[in-house]
Amino acid sequence: MQIKPQYQLKNIAGDYVVVSSGGPVMDLTGSFTLNETAVLLWKQLETGCEKNALVHTLTSEYAVSEEQATKDVDAFVAYLKERNMLE
Repeated sequence: MQIKPQYQLKNIAGDYVVVSSGGPVMDLTGSFTLNETAVLLWKQLETGCEKNALVHTLTSEYAVSEEQATKDVDAFVAYLKERNMLE
């Protein structure tokens, strides 16, 4: 899985915001913010990775069970897929 290249993560005034840069001007109308955990997963997905690597990242960085990490990864990936943001 990998984030499509037209989507970029920007730090704007301390918030991490996903924006689309599909044209000559960045489109902020469909932008949304990510929390710390989602930013960690997003950064891995920028270069491409599989679900098990995302789960491992969460269990390594946070005091969370593998079961909970899997649920969180599944929810985040589903959110991105619904918006057609993954290749």
